[in-house]
Amino acid sequence: MARGIGRALQKAVAREGLDEDLEGEGRSLANAHRRQVFRYLCLRPCARVGDMGRDLSMSQANVRWHIWDLVENGYVQFEGARVFPIGLINPEDAALFAALASAGRAEILETVFQSPGISMQELAERVHLTRQSASKIAAELAGFGCLTTA
Repeated sequence: MARGIGRALQKAVAREGLDEDLEGEGRSLANAHRRQVFRYLCLRPCARVGDMGRDLSMSQANVRWHIWDLVENGYVQFEGARVFPIGLINPEDAALFAALASAGRAEILETVFQSPGISMQELAERVHLTRQSASKIAAELAGFGCLTTA
């Protein structure tokens, strides 16, 4: 991990000052919207630009602009089409984090951990998906070694 990234990460994910620009944070993290994008990526590595834009009430172009600035200043990196803070996750795990950032994946995983041995039908009902969708997502997560299916 690069020197100073730890403090920058800690400050960036802090809730205070998310809507205001800061003087002493350096050019990149001084911008309030850029800090919001960075914080989002810290909490949801490999999230999709569209999801970030929707959740942060920003256009996709604006989110991309802030991501490129964070890349240029050494705060985040790309692994294929996936972007995440440098040093936060192993780049080899980017595909797993991208899957978990996609709709339904985290909910399926959480439900299976809370109720081991749950039937596919009950799992689908709990996460409000069709049985076919729940089965497809469970198989995808099983491919990453996160769970097993019978």
